[in-house]
Amino acid sequence: LINTLYTPQRQAELRSLKTNFADARLYGRLVNVVEERLGHELAAQTEAAKIAVADGGDTAVDLDLVERGLTSPLTAEAADAALAVDVQRIVQAARETVQRAGLSPDAIDALYCTGGSTGLRFLVDALQAAFPKAQRVQGDRLASVATGLGLYAERCFTG
Repeated sequence: LINTLYTPQRQAELRSLKTNFADARLYGRLVNVVEERLGHELAAQTEAAKIAVADGGDTAVDLDLVERGLTSPLTAEAADAALAVDVQRIVQAARETVQRAGLSPDAIDALYCTGGSTGLRFLVDALQAAFPKAQRVQGDRLASVATGLGLYAERCFTG
């Protein structure tokens, strides 16, 4: 959805928000991001920061492209706290899925971890706690989702 920020309608909305900002410098940063079309670059830097803190590390996000000298530290603890509600929603969805399948949490014998978010140690730890008898199996975080989609497409489109 980042591209939608660059439409004339969204840019007009952005201009109308100026009076809502108590700090003109923050508004200027936002305008710079939109006018310079920096959204995708910021998303990539966000992903890199997520990866850097996934195993409990700390990082600093270089935001020099937004404002010279601007950086933002990110610690694993801050990431855990920021994502705690989302992690609990994911764990609850997993529990509900198991329940709807007519199974108990103890009946789950494997947690197959695939995709980028399974690199977040605190997410996988929370799932492991919800299904304590399950053995953790690690897939290729970067390619296994795409591989699975390719295999499914092959089944759908070949005789």
